[in-house]
Amino acid sequence: MIIIMITALSETAECKTVENDKHILFISGYNPDYPSVNAWIDGIKEQFNKDDTYNFTYSYSYFDLIHFASQDDYLPEMARHLAAKFKNAPPDLIICDSFMLPFLQTYSQKIFPNVPIAAIQVNDPIPINRQLFDNLTIISSDNDDKEKIIQLILTTRPNTQKIFIIVNDSPLGHSAIKSILANKDKYPNIQFVFSNKMDYEEIYNNINTFKNDTAILYLFWNRYDDNKKLLPLQIFQKIYHSAKVPIYTINSYYIGKGATGGYIHNWKQVGQYAAKVCIDILAKKKLSPVINTPNCVNQYIFDWHELTRWGINENLLPENTQIENKPPSLWTHYKNWIIYGSIVILLETSLTIFLFITYRKRKKAENKVTQLNINLEKIIRERTSELEKTIAELTSTKILQENTNNYLTTLNKKLHEISITDELTGLNNRRYTAKKIKEMIQKFKISGEIWSLGMADIDFFKKVNDKYGHDTGDFILIEVSKIMKKNLSGVDIVSRWGGEEFILLMPKTNLEQAKNKLENIRQLIDKKIWIHNGNVLHVTITLGVSTIHIDDAVEEDIIKRADLALYNGKNSGRNVTITEQ
Repeated sequence: MIIIMITALSETAECKTVENDKHILFISGYNPDYPSVNAWIDGIKEQFNKDDTYNFTYSYSYFDLIHFASQDDYLPEMARHLAAKFKNAPPDLIICDSFMLPFLQTYSQKIFPNVPIAAIQVNDPIPINRQLFDNLTIISSDNDDKEKIIQLILTTRPNTQKIFIIVNDSPLGHSAIKSILANKDKYPNIQFVFSNKMDYEEIYNNINTFKNDTAILYLFWNRYDDNKKLLPLQIFQKIYHSAKVPIYTINSYYIGKGATGGYIHNWKQVGQYAAKVCIDILAKKKLSPVINTPNCVNQYIFDWHELTRWGINENLLPENTQIENKPPSLWTHYKNWIIYGSIVILLETSLTIFLFITYRKRKKAENKVTQLNINLEKIIRERTSELEKTIAELTSTKILQENTNNYLTTLNKKLHEISITDELTGLNNRRYTAKKIKEMIQKFKISGEIWSLGMADIDFFKKVNDKYGHDTGDFILIEVSKIMKKNLSGVDIVSRWGGEEFILLMPKTNLEQAKNKLENIRQLIDKKIWIHNGNVLHVTITLGVSTIHIDDAVEEDIIKRADLALYNGKNSGRNVTITEQ
């Protein structure tokens, strides 16, 4: 006599801090090679691990009834083994498939008295005497989907005339064959061929002769091949590599392994739902003797590669069909590159526009200087001509020379002011400010005189320009400049740093004093309402403040700290004054 029993004990990877330890015994009528068995057990354990009520440990027993149930002393031997194993430490709950119910009906009260049992039942109920089970809960999962998958085959392969159904010669296989034959009259033009009485060689010979009018429906099958036992997935792979027509299935674990698709029974979801029922059983809640799993455990699933291989149009698939292994779209695959590229292009475009505007302004200023020089040269020529005409009048020559010198001095002063003044606001420009900061840093190193720097930025200034036009934007820049200049002391310097940014230099002012000055300016601007071109305007500014440090070497050091404070102010909601950290 040959007896095979596989038992194992495992603990959950993470030990929960709970009061109750629960030991679960899984009993299956199949062997551990069946993917469906592994799937529903994995689903149960996955759901258990999400529960904080209990700390679970597990044992497993696989009976492999297909191969050994016919041996007379097999089941009694298994019963004796389980009784010895769990004599001193019975499990808190037994979870089994319904094929084990006859065994448990006979032996459970002897081996596991008062231990609750949860049985997962698929399709046809197993005949049992419920009076022998005081604590049995059946979790029923309807997997009788043969009618739907036959319709699915004929919808996706309308030229099909023969369906070759791979199924084993077992009670479960007989149930599946019975279910299909019950609806055979609906398909008078379809020939149904079953493999339950065939051996490997006969199946392969049939598969190699199939033409385009045939489809394969792979349900479940395993046998010994020359005394060598093959796993279900190995059997499927051998059939797949021999098949010249698509293979349909009811089991999710064959999708991605060669199956085209089918109406899939998701065993893992069955296990997850069963786990929730089992937790209620452990909590001793009052439950119905039979609990049905929701319909969501069945779903149409197809493999994109096999659809493409057999030329099946996705439009023929039922609504809400899940297509796996489908390559991502161009957008999905390159989304990040497209976004980053767009940002780079936008930034480059903005920089180009900014440089162009700056260039235009610089050219305009240069043209003004050139025109002043031309005018100066003209004046000098005119004065020189007059001097030649009145050379005899020596006294007049001296006066004329003095006047000319004064004019040239005034003109040079104006030229200097133009080179250090922002044309729009009349404030000092960036060139002057950068030079001034260098001077103040050197002075601090010599005298130690403290001073502070503020950086201001008009909030959402681009939106003002976009909504009201650049003339309104220029108006805002001028008005904000006036308020800043008016509300600082005479020794303080306000300059336009660029765009809508300003720098405020405050000699003999520490960080706290500087913040108070700038906060006063911020509040004045926040309260100010302007009317321009018929539009009511209100703007706010955000300011960052820094003070000179002993290790500041160049102007960028103190400016960076003020700019970082300004950046933090922008991120915190704008319209604030933030000091350096």
